[in-house]
Amino acid sequence: MTRDSAVTLQREAGNSAVVSLLEQGVAAHTHGDQYPSERQRNLQRDVLPAADDPKGYTQPGGVKDVAKSGLTRIEVTGLKYGVKGGHQAGYVNWRGKTVPSSEKKMTKESPDNTAVVIMPDALDPKRPTQVILHFHGWGFRDIDPYAGYAVATGQLSGQGAQGTVRDVDQEHWEQQIGAVSKERAKNPKDPQSVAGPQIVAILAQGRGMSDFGDVPTFDYIKEVFTKAGGKLASITTYNIILSAHSGGGDKQIAKKVKAGDVVGTDRSKLPAPERG
Repeated sequence: MTRDSAVTLQREAGNSAVVSLLEQGVAAHTHGDQYPSERQRNLQRDVLPAADDPKGYTQPGGVKDVAKSGLTRIEVTGLKYGVKGGHQAGYVNWRGKTVPSSEKKMTKESPDNTAVVIMPDALDPKRPTQVILHFHGWGFRDIDPYAGYAVATGQLSGQGAQGTVRDVDQEHWEQQIGAVSKERAKNPKDPQSVAGPQIVAILAQGRGMSDFGDVPTFDYIKEVFTKAGGKLASITTYNIILSAHSGGGDKQIAKKVKAGDVVGTDRSKLPAPERG
């Protein structure tokens, strides 16, 4: 990946670019390891009561068929990587000024060592898999709708409603991936058709000004898969798409490019659908 393509990826990645990134297969890198196959029961550290989490996003096993997308959403906690120390009272900006944080009013969940996984309800370990590793933008001010991907309390006027989450109710990750998955499914009327790659998204949970702590690309994905368990843990080969919004690009994608983690395609050299 060139510097220009990295800047383009940072600028365009996120909610509005998910489908096009998937279809063009940007920033692919193959990696594989062997994981255990049993699902661990302690995926969720902060299981919220039904009044705070009416859809059950924090429950063990998460939620299946989210927004009728055919996708499961689970929260994976207890990771070795990620932020530590919880939400802070404030964060220092580039001017050296401390900006107050509203995160503790925005959610009752901790951001520590946590990721959200979105995967097919009927995951097939034998089918080719694309993994999207995504980093969100800022989410700590009283004008921000969500504190990362944590379940909202709905206490602040500018925030998402109680029990909602950024990926379902603002960025529509599940809905978009579900739409692409339907397009990639094998055509039952055509015996010659072959299903395209299935999609698994890992949404890293950060805090403040897109602070995610230590997130080494390949080791992080490996650990998330291991903690999630089940069929996901048995997937040993996959392509990785790095994605970010706003501060997530600056704090994570840019340094991963600089470190050489990214090997992929220069978007400017991809064939256009029509001349120009």
